[in-house]
Amino acid sequence: MIQVFIKNGENKIISDYCLTGVQILIEDCYNKKTGGIETWIIPKQNLSKIQKIQKKFNDTKWGSGPDIDVMANFLYALCLKDFYLYQDVIKNGTKYIYSKIEDGCFWNSRWYYGRQYGTMICVRLIVELLKYIPHLNNTYYDVLNNIKYCIIKTQKPDGGWAISSTGKSDPLNTSLALSALFILDKSHNEIENLKKGITFLKKSQNLDGSWDAIPFIKPKLNEPYKSKVVTTSYVLNTLATYNGANFIH
Repeated sequence: MIQVFIKNGENKIISDYCLTGVQILIEDCYNKKTGGIETWIIPKQNLSKIQKIQKKFNDTKWGSGPDIDVMANFLYALCLKDFYLYQDVIKNGTKYIYSKIEDGCFWNSRWYYGRQYGTMICVRLIVELLKYIPHLNNTYYDVLNNIKYCIIKTQKPDGGWAISSTGKSDPLNTSLALSALFILDKSHNEIENLKKGITFLKKSQNLDGSWDAIPFIKPKLNEPYKSKVVTTSYVLNTLATYNGANFIH
């Protein structure tokens, strides 16, 4: 929500409703030694009755501990809000996320299907961090290149990407993979791969203008949440980014 409010210039809403939660996360849910941040915003002490109930359900039903995709979204929001105010948390948190990369080229998510979403969110954070601390390129340059190579390598012959290596191309995972490539490939070196992906998205559009609902959120009870609205909004964002960045030239 902080990201949405910032992009719409609603700083007062952030001050009124969001910063208390940010403060609780940093003071009570942030591990300075590891850089990890708990997903659930619950104080360590003086819990209210409702917070005690929430903690009980977290401990018994949902689980505790950091989640890389949740952390990456939160830290990216802090970058947008005030990087220099939160820079220690952002740097340490990004280092934690980097330590959780799998096979040197992707991140899986506890709450989302496949690797495309987690990878895109983490790539976005790292690239944003490098805008403020360019010398960290030495730390992240090779892995970002490797991620780009892995994304390109897993593109299907039809131009799309899938939830898994054996899966069928779908518009949601294609739009997420393309979004990561947009962030990684500012020089447009992989233009042919991008064009193939965009062509797949256009061909997979339904007659009513939407795109199919694809399993996205992965709840504990293994009942996948999917939505045409979610898929369509991600695809439209990808197409708008592609056209707006002049990738077509």
